[in-house]
Amino acid sequence: MEIVGKKRRRELGIDWSLVDISRFLLRISYIGTNYFGIAFQKDDKIPTIEGEIYKALLQLRLIKDIDSCDLVRCGRTDRGVHSAGNYISVNLRTRAKNLEPYNYMEMLNGVLPWDIRVIGYCEVRPDFSARFDCEYRLYKYFFPLNHERTKISKFPKIPPEQVPLMNVAAKQFLGTHDYRRFCKMDLKNRKNQTYIRTIYEFDINFVDENRTFAVATIKGSAFLWHQVRLMMGILFEIGQQKFNPEVITQMLTDVEQKNIAELSFQMATELGLVLWDCVFKEYDIQCNTNSLKTFLDESESLKLKASLYSFIGS
Repeated sequence: MEIVGKKRRRELGIDWSLVDISRFLLRISYIGTNYFGIAFQKDDKIPTIEGEIYKALLQLRLIKDIDSCDLVRCGRTDRGVHSAGNYISVNLRTRAKNLEPYNYMEMLNGVLPWDIRVIGYCEVRPDFSARFDCEYRLYKYFFPLNHERTKISKFPKIPPEQVPLMNVAAKQFLGTHDYRRFCKMDLKNRKNQTYIRTIYEFDINFVDENRTFAVATIKGSAFLWHQVRLMMGILFEIGQQKFNPEVITQMLTDVEQKNIAELSFQMATELGLVLWDCVFKEYDIQCNTNSLKTFLDESESLKLKASLYSFIGS
């Protein structure tokens, strides 16, 4: 059986027992509209970002198989959420040292779907983890102002004059808190989950001079499931004057709901959410502007303004 295996490897042109492998950090950008999140699903009928990346890596024979390449994502984005700067660390086949190194960005972008792009990469130490070696993650949430909610957009109507109030209210999230009331709990798979997270920055500003759009910029060590969308959801309620701003502090301090009952508010739509960047102490991958510009031009040509992705790079 082993002999057959070696014969098969020779037929493919690669003897994996002789291949040099190194670990790399890839910066990826994607529009999440057509995908069920980034996380790989064993069901091939469920399209995911990682699923498409695995297909590309296998097609190019940069990895032997899914199990051995040790692919680790930095940020987990859910269905419909976009990214301008997510990262994966993965073990890839390298070229012989006497030959010019592979251009992984060019190779992968040649076979990946148009809405997923590698926009930078670098070699990292063998034990590097895109998840655990990340210093902080940066999200941006774009939303229209004075917008009438529809079945398609799902954004609430926020008057421009309420943006400064939302910005002040958002500052209550700064620091280290228990965010169990601002996340979706996964009690089945994460019974020992800690809900303590640290937010370093939370600012809400106008995108344009006409005040037709605003953007929230959130910088934190790590984020819980749906945390950003639920934080934005309560801020939308404040922006619509349905809740007083102080409700945020009350919910952060009364995690057991002893003094303030569970509040009913809608989680913000995924349309405006973008994982903007992830920062590492050891490595700094500069974005390939040509690759990103091509990506954005394609997005614009297909009129994906509903995803608000056209604001990336502004």
